[in-house]
Amino acid sequence: MKTFIIISALILIVGCKKDTKATAENIDDPQVITVPVKDSIKSPVVGLEIGNKAPEISLRDSSGNVVSLTSFKDKIVLIDFWASWCAPCRFENRNLTAIYPAFTDTTAKTDEVDQPRPI
Repeated sequence: MKTFIIISALILIVGCKKDTKATAENIDDPQVITVPVKDSIKSPVVGLEIGNKAPEISLRDSSGNVVSLTSFKDKIVLIDFWASWCAPCRFENRNLTAIYPAFTDTTAKTDEVDQPRPI
């Protein structure tokens, strides 16, 4: 048991030693650190994955006006697709209604979109 404790302590000490590879002391100019920028940040990929640029969609609001996603550029946008027959959807809608007042200053538009047929 003593041997196990000694070996564990040595592994812990060696594993926790100071790494000097990227410290400010061994960089020529510690004030300037260059970080490469990925190409995907410069031109975001359109898609449905987290971090992708949202695809362009246009739908009619409850007043019959066409609403385009690009018209909300640089604004917070939450699109909630739900159905009246979907119990979890309706439950989630109550949660969104409860938090909405916290975002009234930043929300561009709140409306419902009715699609009588599948998109």
